[in-house]
Amino acid sequence: MSQKNIENKLSGPHPSRIEAEASFSRAAAAKPESPVADELLIELKAYQLELETQNKSLNNMQLELEKSRDRYLDLYDSAPVGYLTLSPDGLISEINLTAAKMLGVARNNLIQRRFAQFVAAEDGDRWHRFLMHLLQYEGKSSLELAIRRDDGVVFHAWLDCLRVAGDETEPSVRIAFTDISRRQEVEDALQRSERKLVNVVQSMAEHQAIERRLQERRAERESLLSRQVAVQTASAIAHELNQPLTAISAYSEMALYELGSGQVNYEKLSRALGGCVDQAQRAGRSLHELLGFLHKGELVSESMDLNGIVSDAFAIAQSIGYGGFNPRLELEPGLPLVLGNRIQVQKVLVNLVRNGVEAMRVAGVSDGAITVAAGIMEGANMVRVTVEDEGPGLDAETAKRVFEPFFTTKSGGVGLGLAISRSLIEANGGELWLETDARAGAAFHFTLPFAS
Repeated sequence: MSQKNIENKLSGPHPSRIEAEASFSRAAAAKPESPVADELLIELKAYQLELETQNKSLNNMQLELEKSRDRYLDLYDSAPVGYLTLSPDGLISEINLTAAKMLGVARNNLIQRRFAQFVAAEDGDRWHRFLMHLLQYEGKSSLELAIRRDDGVVFHAWLDCLRVAGDETEPSVRIAFTDISRRQEVEDALQRSERKLVNVVQSMAEHQAIERRLQERRAERESLLSRQVAVQTASAIAHELNQPLTAISAYSEMALYELGSGQVNYEKLSRALGGCVDQAQRAGRSLHELLGFLHKGELVSESMDLNGIVSDAFAIAQSIGYGGFNPRLELEPGLPLVLGNRIQVQKVLVNLVRNGVEAMRVAGVSDGAITVAAGIMEGANMVRVTVEDEGPGLDAETAKRVFEPFFTTKSGGVGLGLAISRSLIEANGGELWLETDARAGAAFHFTLPFAS
């Protein structure tokens, strides 16, 4: 410690010195010492206390850094873009869960595996030359490759690569890549259209105009691709908050009507305000559950009675404007408790009931039935739940794509309800599927494991 710091400590009534003097006074009463030794002991005691305080502060800072690191790892793993790091030999040293899923291999089995194994044969030489060039020169580079998954399926990927020079180690390559198969299909279609137009249009002026339009479409396509991550995140959050916000709006209108009626029915007013509170809390829980679903290891499961969950789901659907249906509950006698996250399973049931009600409304079916049946699956420790409506059902093409993210047949829909529902059921150890040979209406099935 510097002389200046020592003088500052001696001149001011620092809490550490005050505590040290008090401690020393108690000790001096039992064993007298010389004045110089007394002063040195006080100073040493003060420094010791200050070091303990600083050590505690450093420990707190370390805990905050660890929390920040954990948050970063969660964002890294749940990002909608694949991230990985390669050694100079082209071996995978780090990879997030999204990239592992895109390659079709468990993450633990990808570490120290050569990335070139997943590059399609026709792009192998081009990838090798690109990697060698990237390792020699710092900076960013991009590349489009055909990637072959572990199951043999090939998709087109766009790779944004960055060479990172280590201080005392060899350089590494960080890669962010996205599946652009849809974009490639659009580009192929555009190229075919372009060739056809060039053959048909002879006028140079018309040809130049067409070229400009094609360039604008390419620019729009690139812009849409760059906004893909933001759109997915915003749509998922909007989907989770839409139902409780609709209910809050309805309850608020009821409360305003009572306040403006001149004869306030306090029971109705209290019920309306209570509904607002319940739905606001539900919105918070829904958002927390959505983020918790993306958060590694945050799923909280419990033993649940399906009868209560289904009844709550029916009530929630009716409270948010999806009433007017005939609820039917067909539970097998002696049905055991199931294991899962209550809010997530309830969310899936509400979404399936809501979809059924909307389908019946579009078809003009009044007072149609929504049936929820549950029974034990033979040969498995699982309960199968069926949600069936009396709507028009789904055509073959819609049934094939109904679980795709952002696929929707509704004018105001975002196409995430069934995709999220399937992910939630799978996170709870079950499966969600559509019965394709239902005679009438739509029938969705999902499974949940026994609680014991």
